[in-house]
Amino acid sequence: MEKAKHFYRVAAHMDYAPAQYFFAKMKLRTPFSRMKLHIAHHWLKMCSEKTGKAIPLLNQVEKIVQFENDLKQHFYYDKGNENFFICNYLSNEKYEDEYSMRILGVKGRKQADIAYFSERISPLVSDEIVICCFPSSDHRNILTGIRKIAQFIAQEKGIDGTDCLVRWKSREKSSYGGERNIQSHVQTMKVFQREKIVGKHVLLLDDVTTSGSSLRAGEQLLLEAGALYVTKLALGKTK
Repeated sequence: MEKAKHFYRVAAHMDYAPAQYFFAKMKLRTPFSRMKLHIAHHWLKMCSEKTGKAIPLLNQVEKIVQFENDLKQHFYYDKGNENFFICNYLSNEKYEDEYSMRILGVKGRKQADIAYFSERISPLVSDEIVICCFPSSDHRNILTGIRKIAQFIAQEKGIDGTDCLVRWKSREKSSYGGERNIQSHVQTMKVFQREKIVGKHVLLLDDVTTSGSSLRAGEQLLLEAGALYVTKLALGKTK
């Protein structure tokens, strides 16, 4: 894979259109790669000037770029972890604010708080986006608040992908001392209903992010299963 990427990168810089196309596709689907969306967009645009093959994919990527630009106008962006979040989350009860209380409400599956966040996200979503959600650490806990938000949004816009990313084995919650590394998540999750995400732009939702490892693990699995690109969005981020 790395050898192929190196070959396509070199050939792309030598102005070889097919290499520009394939390098852009490979870059787009590489997890944890800074600026990958803009790099892919650059090479697809270069390629489209020489061959029409790149135009459909270029159109998809331009929609993704516009979507993430819109998110940056409304929410915060964590450059270090390459994910968006709506507000800061203060888990210590002494410092809880309105947004933190709403996130706790989502965790408790309160309809008013689920509706609040759904209505903030839904207007930004287009019909082509697949809405996925990060599963609970407890594999038996399926009907989470974040899943209800994803389903609520998908009723209005997008495609319901809430049954795609599944926890098949429970793990200890990170907030209770569980490991905060990507592999601890990857090893306990699987992707189902792959036909929903292959070649698609996925919006992956989570309630709270700290180190970013959970969202990155979800991104990795979805890309390996065939998703074109994954935008990661959390309701809150701990400081």
